[in-house]
Amino acid sequence: MSNIAKDTTNQEIDLESIEIANSGGARKSKLVSSGNTIEFMFEDTKTLCDVLQRGCRISDNGRCYGWRNSISDTSYTWINYKQFIKRAENFSSGLLKIGLKPGQSTYVGIYSANCVEYAITQHGCWSQSMIIIPLYDTLGPAASSFIIKQAEIETVICDTEDKVHRLISKRKEIPTLKYIIMVNDLSKETAQLAKDEDIKIHFFKEIEELGEKNYAEKLLPSSSDFCLVCYTSGTTGDPKGALITHGNIVSVLSAINIFMASNPFTKDDVAISYLPLAHMLEQLVQANVLLHGGSIGIFSGDANKVVEDMKILQPTFFPTVPRVLNKLYDKAQLFINFQMKNNPQIKEKSMTERDILKPFIDGLGGKIRCILSTAAPIHKSVLQFFTEVLGCEVLEAYGQTETCGPCTMGKSDSTHDASGNVGPPVPCNIVKLVDVPEMEYFAKNSEGEVCVKGHNIFKGYLKDPIRTAEALDSEGWLHTGDVGMWLPVRVFLCNTSICLMIRVL
Repeated sequence: MSNIAKDTTNQEIDLESIEIANSGGARKSKLVSSGNTIEFMFEDTKTLCDVLQRGCRISDNGRCYGWRNSISDTSYTWINYKQFIKRAENFSSGLLKIGLKPGQSTYVGIYSANCVEYAITQHGCWSQSMIIIPLYDTLGPAASSFIIKQAEIETVICDTEDKVHRLISKRKEIPTLKYIIMVNDLSKETAQLAKDEDIKIHFFKEIEELGEKNYAEKLLPSSSDFCLVCYTSGTTGDPKGALITHGNIVSVLSAINIFMASNPFTKDDVAISYLPLAHMLEQLVQANVLLHGGSIGIFSGDANKVVEDMKILQPTFFPTVPRVLNKLYDKAQLFINFQMKNNPQIKEKSMTERDILKPFIDGLGGKIRCILSTAAPIHKSVLQFFTEVLGCEVLEAYGQTETCGPCTMGKSDSTHDASGNVGPPVPCNIVKLVDVPEMEYFAKNSEGEVCVKGHNIFKGYLKDPIRTAEALDSEGWLHTGDVGMWLPVRVFLCNTSICLMIRVL
């Protein structure tokens, strides 16, 4: 612990935390005053619908979403904010025309990789106060049918024929499913299989066109309305659907931006979208870029070609996980070693490591200024490479789906190394540790189970009061199941998990 403390003694005092009086050891960010936590930054921005409208205004209707039409494309195709908003409103109007009801009783499933249609669906549904439920395969083969059945989903947006087949094969388990809306083409044979199972197939463009001809007035949500149900795996049993409100997400966005005040996001920022929108991290990244009028470039769909996408897109903001950073670091080291052995000009010109790596840096677009990493600690040497050689600011965050993303966050740059910890509480929540006697962790020793309370804490699990009560106590504290410790500089180190699980936001 002493070595870690030494590494962080140069940390800006405002990025530390302070104990709240008479709170049982709870700590808060020093970036908020009087024991308060931040709920929102802007009076006119309290929902994700407000976020999109603010982005349109701040950017002066700048670039919003972009994509590559094919792998051979050497540039991105873009739509501006007003075009995106128009398509979202057309799509939601089309959904109402085919029979969906506006409001909080309607859940819409999205079973798709990241694409502009995914974003259009979300923002369109939110403009009618509907709730989005992402479906994805990594929770297990039976997860999607369980989620559709539990949430009584009638409509699912799909991107591939294979996923349609999976839904059809589970028809007996998901009797509520009425509509599948296809982003891409579908064979007549598969469409007939769906028809035989009394599932109606629509195409995304068809719904947009229908909505354009039958515009419906918006039913805008409040900050306390739900926007997402994000399912997460448990240690045993079925997936749990975390109920997330618009206000939950806006509070985290506000906290991140207070934290980043010395190096703020702007309308010139560009993010690469390749992490799954089924996870809170990517939801936050996109919302944060839109909040500032920035632009989002969607990857080509092939995880092996993300670097190629980045070279073309030239992102400034790179959300990621340590596994990806480790791979990039290893490639950079191989490149350096090869150049040192085979390029005599390196010694002749006294080239710096950054000079040697210029082709590598340009291969990532050449403009990355901020990296956000979650899910696991970054190795010290990898962190130093990205901060000192590439000149990036690196944010390391700890959190869960139930905290709507980061509940603590640390920051490293070329002048400050915050490796070995995940920072203090973010300004929208407070954190405390509680005893775990069976593992011999005690709060009096600044270690114990991590508990979080604040505006970002989820509202419970959908139709699951037992597991909700296990996670949220009567005072509103989320019991994370993770063990952490406070370091002498009052930043946070997350050690392990009581449940022996690794969580991705």
